[in-house]
Amino acid sequence: MFELEEGKREIADMISADYGTLTLAVNTAYMLPDILNRFREIRPQVQFHVEQLGTHEMEIRVKKGEVDFCLSSPPILGSELVCDVVFQEQIYVTVPATHRLAGRSRIRLSELKEERFVSLKKGYGIRDLMDRYCEQAGFVPSNAYEGDEPATLGPLVLTGLGIAFIPESALQAGSRANVACLQIEDPVCTREIGLTRHQSRYFTSAAKEFRQVIIEHFRNMAQTEI
Repeated sequence: MFELEEGKREIADMISADYGTLTLAVNTAYMLPDILNRFREIRPQVQFHVEQLGTHEMEIRVKKGEVDFCLSSPPILGSELVCDVVFQEQIYVTVPATHRLAGRSRIRLSELKEERFVSLKKGYGIRDLMDRYCEQAGFVPSNAYEGDEPATLGPLVLTGLGIAFIPESALQAGSRANVACLQIEDPVCTREIGLTRHQSRYFTSAAKEFRQVIIEHFRNMAQTEI
């Protein structure tokens, strides 16, 4: 059945390469607007179906051939998969401007062991990654909030409910009013973003161009940071 579906995709691509739908699973949705806007300049007729999923569910879906790409952190790897690691960035901690640490620019991760956090639920990339970093630093984070929507974390930090781990690109994309952003220096906490597809899924011309747009987007981001 997988091979039959791939054959249908190949025929459809040959007949009308400028149309069709790309299916995308993400756990880094805040990056999508710039990427999609750029791609629509090239292929305005191509439609998208996008789902925000946890890492485990993304891996299941891409291995079943149900999505064209996963844009995720951490990158999804496997023997059936092809993954481009497209970006690496540091993770910061954000605190309210009234917080006792707000006057600092850097901090050791172990200094946060008595803090309360607002966080995504287990299964989301940055949550699982930071849980491992905190374990290495000798503590388990105490969470005052666990949710599914990354955009809620910033406003909750402002309320004083807890502090949050935020990737550098999200800091650049969002408002930083009334919050302080501290660089974690011991250990330096980083994450990778990967673009993953099934090695046997037919790679349409639109999918090839979309992959190139994503690679160029993150290359530009890296150059801007430098």
